[in-house]
Amino acid sequence: NRDFAGLPRDLVADGHVERADLSGWYDLRQDLRATARVNFWTDQIGNGKGGELDLDWDRVGGSNVTLHADVFLAEGAFSKGEGFRIEARPTFGDVFVNAGYEFFHFEPTGLASGSESQIRHTLRGGVNWSWRKMYYSATLDYMFGDAQNTYSLGLFAQYRF
Repeated sequence: NRDFAGLPRDLVADGHVERADLSGWYDLRQDLRATARVNFWTDQIGNGKGGELDLDWDRVGGSNVTLHADVFLAEGAFSKGEGFRIEARPTFGDVFVNAGYEFFHFEPTGLASGSESQIRHTLRGGVNWSWRKMYYSATLDYMFGDAQNTYSLGLFAQYRF
């Protein structure tokens, strides 16, 4: 099968990931929610863990905008680091928009060289909408910083029945 060209046959046949996630939330006010998350995972290459503390402010000042902010930690097979995200999520009827920024300070791990800490900035935007039984999403991310300057485009369509 050409879809798995270059991957070892045993990885495709026997590869696995085990995950455990735990989250909890508390409404500080009717329009303000705090959330905490932790996660652990393991696969045939290694293991990792992470955590996140979120704050969501719904309908800021009576508007159609929700503000989101979080701080996070992540440790995996190839990097470990910490960062934060901020995001605005306005709604326009059945159309949901998001625009945000992420800061990630990380250190590559498990490498023979080049394990100096790095910083990655991400600007992201997206739009989601539905029409009849279809759900659509489009996202665009721009990642830049130490040794990185790249774009990511995501398009998604889902039929709901």
